[in-house]
Amino acid sequence: MAAKNLTIADLFNSSGPFALLLNSTGADSHNYPSLNSNPLLSEPIPLDVVASWPPPNYINPETKHPQMFAWELSLLSLAVIAVVLRLYVRIWMMRPIWGIGGDDWGVGVALVRYTP
Repeated sequence: MAAKNLTIADLFNSSGPFALLLNSTGADSHNYPSLNSNPLLSEPIPLDVVASWPPPNYINPETKHPQMFAWELSLLSLAVIAVVLRLYVRIWMMRPIWGIGGDDWGVGVALVRYTP
């Protein structure tokens, strides 16, 4: 008996050898009728749309470094304020009852360790 030559399309159709595996993982093989099509796009991008795109700028590309740096500084300042307020409350306001614990030391060390 000769072995049947399987193509890629045969592997992923609903009666192929991997159909049980695909159905058990929740993947629906009917959503991908052709392996040549992109599953993220319902139809190919027209060439006139691609032609209207600006040329890529590899020499001096536009970056968002200043915006990202501003976000980093603002979130870092919020984290520092939160840790300082937590340690202030634990050390000065709750000293007679609980004091500073291991979790407070961990938060302080993590803040110092991961602050650039």
